[in-house]
Amino acid sequence: MSYDTRWFIKEDMPAVLELMEEYPWKWSKDELMNCLRTKPYLGHVVARDYDEVEGFLLCLLEKKALHVPLLVASTEAAVRRLINKLKEKLSPSHRTLLKVEVDEQDLRLQVELRDLGLVAKVAEDGNYLFRWLEVWGRDAS
Repeated sequence: MSYDTRWFIKEDMPAVLELMEEYPWKWSKDELMNCLRTKPYLGHVVARDYDEVEGFLLCLLEKKALHVPLLVASTEAAVRRLINKLKEKLSPSHRTLLKVEVDEQDLRLQVELRDLGLVAKVAEDGNYLFRWLEVWGRDAS
């Protein structure tokens, strides 16, 4: 069994919509496609044996941060792979902050993000915003 973290492609849409069925907040196919068609958004999936999608995210490219408004994964390993993929995209000269929005009901994802070193703050809408600030050349603690 091999895992791959790759770009979200159109052929992934049925698997992504099926994965989202388990969650109380659902984005429609049109909402997902509208985001992916706009320039500041990108999507990633974690797939087992290339076609078994176990997780996905949408990421908004901000000037100083990568902002994830949607992350859905069926396994802890999928969450870890997606977050690590985004951490690799951080750089000292460009984007240094990773922000992940998490619904207050998604306790499993909150714990997984905490275990990956992200810090939670309560957002204005009552949900949680997890943050990871990459610090180069010094201890982050």
